[in-house]
Amino acid sequence: MRRLAEAWALECGGSPPSVQAWTDKLSHSKIPQPDTAPKDLLFLGGSFFLIFMGAATLQQFAIPYLKEVRGWSEQKCYRILPTVYFCFAFWRVNVANIIRRIGNPASLTLGGFSYCLFAAALLLSPSYPLLLAALMAWGIGAALLSPGWLLH
Repeated sequence: MRRLAEAWALECGGSPPSVQAWTDKLSHSKIPQPDTAPKDLLFLGGSFFLIFMGAATLQQFAIPYLKEVRGWSEQKCYRILPTVYFCFAFWRVNVANIIRRIGNPASLTLGGFSYCLFAAALLLSPSYPLLLAALMAWGIGAALLSPGWLLH
């Protein structure tokens, strides 16, 4: 231990920090306190649950809804979901760079907003190209929201 302290003194020009100094530094850092972490985790988990359940429900009824209400052809209707998934796969490759630039909170917010945009566009969009643009935005947002970006 003494050799370590001497090596530290030679390298850094002083004595090594004490254990107390490290614990003081950690106690004042931005680590979430135990009383707020479960509340934040419940909020985030509940948000993900509602977002994904809503999107899953809309996906099941999107094609029949567009056929019956909008009167669109089957060929048009069956292109909408592959648009989302191909766009997701394309943007998934570089999403770590985007998240690094805009930050985690912004990426989660934009990703969640894209799911809401999809629902609004599905119900309100009279135009097929506008719906495809909303679906592409949903694919990008899904890549931003995807939990897999934590692995990058």
